Amino acid sequence: MVAVATGRLPRRHHSIGRVIPMAAQPDRVHETVAVAHATTRRFRSSSPWNRRRLLVALGILTGGALLTWFYVTDAASDMREEFLRQTLVTAEGTNTQEVSALTGTDSNLSVPIQQMLSAQLMAVRKALPGNRGVSVFGRQANGQVVSCATSEPPVAPDGSGVVQITNAASTEAQRVFAERAPASSGPYTDRWGTWLTVVVPINDPLTARIGLATPQDAQALVHKAVRYYRQYGRARLLQELNDRHGEFMQGDLYAYAYDRQLNAVAHPVQPEMVGKNFLNVPDRPGGKLFRQDMQTIALTKGSGWVDYEKKNPLTKVLEAKTTYLELTDDLIICAGAYSGSGRIIAALGIDFDARDWNMRLVSAALPPVIFTVVLFLILVPGPLLLGQLARRWATALRWQWHLETALVVATGLSMTAFAVWVAYRSEVDQRDATFEQLASGLTDRAAKRLYRLRDVELESLVGIMEHEAALTPQQFRKLTSYLTGNPAVRSWQWIPSVAIGEKESFVSAARGMGMTDFAIWEQDAHGQRIPAGSRDVYSPILHITPLLGNEPALGYDLRSDHPHQVALDLAAHIDFPFATDPVAIVEENTKTNDLVVYQRVRADNETRQPKGFVAVALRLQSILNFPSERRVARLQLSLLRTDSPAQVLARSDRNPASADGGMSHMRPLFAFAKTVVITASPSPEFIKENAIWTSWVVGMIGSLLTAAVWQRRIAERRLRIAHAEAELLLSSISVVLIGLRSDDTISQWNASAERVFGTPARRAIGGTLAGSGLAVSLELVRGALSQCRADRGQRELIDVPYHDATGRIGYLTLAIVANSAAGAPAKSTSEILLIGIESTARKVLEMQRNQGQKLESIGQLAAGIAHEINTPIQFIGDNLRFLRDSFAGLDAALGLQQRAVGDGDAPAHDAQAQAAAADAWRKADLPYLCVEIPRATQQSIEGVERIAAIVRAMKEFSHPGQEGAQPNDLNHAIETTLEVARNEYKYVAEAVTDLDPELPPVTCFLGELNQVFLNLIVNAAHAIGAAHGDGVKGTLSISTRRAGEFVELRFGDNGTGIPESARKKIFDPFFTTKPVGQGTGQGLYISHAIVVQRHGGTIAFETEIGKGTTFIIRLPIHRSEPG
Repeated sequence: MVAVATGRLPRRHHSIGRVIPMAAQPDRVHETVAVAHATTRRFRSSSPWNRRRLLVALGILTGGALLTWFYVTDAASDMREEFLRQTLVTAEGTNTQEVSALTGTDSNLSVPIQQMLSAQLMAVRKALPGNRGVSVFGRQANGQVVSCATSEPPVAPDGSGVVQITNAASTEAQRVFAERAPASSGPYTDRWGTWLTVVVPINDPLTARIGLATPQDAQALVHKAVRYYRQYGRARLLQELNDRHGEFMQGDLYAYAYDRQLNAVAHPVQPEMVGKNFLNVPDRPGGKLFRQDMQTIALTKGSGWVDYEKKNPLTKVLEAKTTYLELTDDLIICAGAYSGSGRIIAALGIDFDARDWNMRLVSAALPPVIFTVVLFLILVPGPLLLGQLARRWATALRWQWHLETALVVATGLSMTAFAVWVAYRSEVDQRDATFEQLASGLTDRAAKRLYRLRDVELESLVGIMEHEAALTPQQFRKLTSYLTGNPAVRSWQWIPSVAIGEKESFVSAARGMGMTDFAIWEQDAHGQRIPAGSRDVYSPILHITPLLGNEPALGYDLRSDHPHQVALDLAAHIDFPFATDPVAIVEENTKTNDLVVYQRVRADNETRQPKGFVAVALRLQSILNFPSERRVARLQLSLLRTDSPAQVLARSDRNPASADGGMSHMRPLFAFAKTVVITASPSPEFIKENAIWTSWVVGMIGSLLTAAVWQRRIAERRLRIAHAEAELLLSSISVVLIGLRSDDTISQWNASAERVFGTPARRAIGGTLAGSGLAVSLELVRGALSQCRADRGQRELIDVPYHDATGRIGYLTLAIVANSAAGAPAKSTSEILLIGIESTARKVLEMQRNQGQKLESIGQLAAGIAHEINTPIQFIGDNLRFLRDSFAGLDAALGLQQRAVGDGDAPAHDAQAQAAAADAWRKADLPYLCVEIPRATQQSIEGVERIAAIVRAMKEFSHPGQEGAQPNDLNHAIETTLEVARNEYKYVAEAVTDLDPELPPVTCFLGELNQVFLNLIVNAAHAIGAAHGDGVKGTLSISTRRAGEFVELRFGDNGTGIPESARKKIFDPFFTTKPVGQGTGQGLYISHAIVVQRHGGTIAFETEIGKGTTFIIRLPIHRSEPG
């Protein structure tokens, strides 16, 4: 038995190599078979759950894997975008003039530009967080890509420290030059760590063009050419396409055509291409075979776009181009738009330190992994553990619900935690992206103030000064007045180079231009103004704009100040502007530390000292001045150094910039041989306006939902307990309860229904009433169901017949109730409830009672009925005696006549015999008998018919009744009842009937209605007798007629009428106004119940004191349900 219970084979069956004869071990064989069957049944019963558990587990693990993959991929993409964005920002800050001066050869080693660029790259590497090196790549004339400058120049193999150019350019750099697009690779791991490389192009802005045609313009031009072809034909289109001044040549936008083999058939800019095949010709040496892509797209899709790089035939510059093409018959019509970003002159690459790459990926993967593991443990092993414990210990049911609830709450909390993490991550990413966009725009605006100064204004003024021999102060101020609009400029200065031998003549010339007090001076150790000392070359400030406030600076020899002297000496040997370190700017009343930028103005003779220098004193604080953007970010301008920490030059406000919330944006700038960085950090207003609150809301909502689920679990437990109690109650009560769905299928079948109908619930549920014991009354029940569904009300059916399991008939009193709580019920919800009470015994007793009441009524009428029968019996007896006596006289006369006459052969008797015969005939009075005998016979026949009618009426009246309601003739029923009750009214009233011969049969219980008619006739007779006394007859009137779907029966009398005080009580049980012994007070009560409840009709009366009463009965012709 243990093996059968647990599903395991007994240990004795595990003997290896031992054969147990089946005949000798029958019990073991049967036990083994039983174990196998039990195991199979248990497996079959549990396999659906096992499959569901497996599907749930696979779903959770698959979803978790997808979530983890998504967030890891997104984190990797974010890091790559972050590195790419920082590289692009750094590339935007490079000085393209400096970079384009590099040739990528060893000859650059002696050029200061290369050394300055390397120093700038070193400063950037030091400033940018998490990078291993910064490099600039160039392309030599032979197309080879080489490294021009790095943040850590390579060292010669002999360790001499000699820097040399290396030709080793990374694959990413070569891709950038080939594809004119950023390239990245990695992360890679070597002995120094993990790193990722990003390389972006540096384009020459001087070759970029403004107002270029857009790709949309190119597409529109092709569509125009296609329409032209369809309207004018191929030859006309090719002629127009080859016309350099035709309508398909619009500046840098033009249309051209190939045939299907990519032979050029029309080109307005390069007519030499016509007639040649370019299918295998790349966009440039070593470039892309873009025309093969054009052919593929044309022959497969019919139209599309192709991107490539090609030398613009108008500008002769290699540019990125996108071309739209469309196949029309045998022509491939094309038009392209150049990007106009300028030619690529170099590429900037940064090797980012990616040591935390894997950690960041793990950080992104950890929440979904934890969520998946927790959800898996809760939803898969959790229910399994619950089931095992519940099967092992019976007491588990006491705490199983609490453990289930804990699992549900844990599920909700884990989902809430994950949702909070997702919302927080999304909100932080959105905030960071918003700040990055705003900060990038803000730092770009600040940088453009320096770019404009570096690339436009300073170059323009230098070019003017190279061609001007001498300028007066007024001419210089007029010339530079338009340059003072840049807020980054404090003043523009012209500093000529004055040799010591030219000092006196120079001062005299300056005074001759109106500067009467002009002198070359310097400051002593105390800051006092003194004449300039002796030196080979002086660099005095001759002109300055604006002059107001800067007059004391005129004549100041900048070479007397060491920082200025260093900057001037370096600027004298390069063609690029050079800035001092932060120095004191001498103004009228204050001294501030800012930068002064110098750019040399070449002399006519290259061997001489520069003609002088154009200088611009910067107002660094103004570069960061954006009043309307103070609510977004704080800006800080810092000077980067390779040998010391960054020096803050200016701030947009007094508070230092800080990376609040981890947000910070840095934009390096290579300007004036210095490396500065503009740092943007979020302002308190931005932090406040972009506060992290969505995750809190998600957490609160998730917690509330979890609490709601917890409360729902509590409510469900209470509901299950209540449901179990209700099921127990419904199973124990004797009332039949049947639930029906909206499609009339049975959803509930309690124990009483099983007992009454003999059908178990498992067979009844899911079936219909047609297959139950109520099939015999199906139409009646369906009609009530339809009405109940229509008005969502309640119906009651009295004595509904049914068949039990043995086929015997019984009766139920059914209440049909619409389930108003179901609303729009689901398939499993009982929309209609049938509540039935077994009424078979009551029905039998009621039938016996009704029969007894009828017999009692007949008993009460027995004397009158006997009298009615006695009267015809009396005259029948008299007539029979008369016939007896008459036939006796006739028999005697016939005998005497026979003796007197003889028999024909015998002789006649004597005269005496004839006289006796004649006397006998005279006494018999034959003429009288001939008249009276037929009359007596007819009277006897009528008497017999009268008796037969009375007996037939009594038989019909006293019949127990029909099994169910059936169509009956009410006129005949009234006549029968009048016959039975004749003795009750014939002495006091005359019965007058007005029965409608067209009255249709009425579906009714005829025996019960006979009782009603008798009660009303007897009551009318009593009322008439009380009103008219002896000897005076009243009138009993009975009429029938049809009234629509009803029949109306009227029983009237001209009796006493009903007193006012009794009218409201006449249908109450045991109420009567008759003398003691004449009535029990049950007649009208029973009549009301039969008409209203049993037949669904109405009974009313009209009465008037002294004139009589009329009872009006209305019965439905066709009964849809009992009353």
